[in-house]
Amino acid sequence: MKYVAKFILILTILLSFMACQEKVNYPKPKAKLRLAYPRAKYKTIQLANCPYTFQINTLAEIRRQKDCNITLEYPNIDLAIDITYIPLQNDLKRAIRDMNKITTEHIKHGDGYLQHPFENETNIGMVTEVKGNVASNAQFYVSDRKKHFLSGNLFFKSRPNIDSLLPALNYLNQDIKVLMETVKWKK
Repeated sequence: MKYVAKFILILTILLSFMACQEKVNYPKPKAKLRLAYPRAKYKTIQLANCPYTFQINTLAEIRRQKDCNITLEYPNIDLAIDITYIPLQNDLKRAIRDMNKITTEHIKHGDGYLQHPFENETNIGMVTEVKGNVASNAQFYVSDRKKHFLSGNLFFKSRPNIDSLLPALNYLNQDIKVLMETVKWKK
């Protein structure tokens, strides 16, 4: 009986060691897509009969809408920036208020926002970045304070998923910054 107990004990220990050495094959983790965009190159656009010029990324394609309103489409990124031109007649505050109404609607559905005021020698403006899965993550305006007002909304053509769209959003925020900094108005 004594030998049987020792044998069972030794057998249990050996089986325990063998069980611990079993090789477990885990499935490979899914690969994550790394979105990399080419270094931005800019060109100045000047549309016939429109009182503005500014620089856009050479990846963007211009789709003229009505009057001096345009859409900058980025086919490889599947997003666009709608740009609206409004001639001012001493109503800058109204134009800013109307733009803020649109921005507020996106903020309501987001997870927070950041505002970046803009001012140079001739223009003022604001960029609002809305965090989260919203239809438009960036809205902006730029104006000369007197005669001209240009506003824009960046939107993705796919269902918003900020986790996967963040690299594209960061890339386009730079384009918006360049656009605002290079706006020039025709006299």
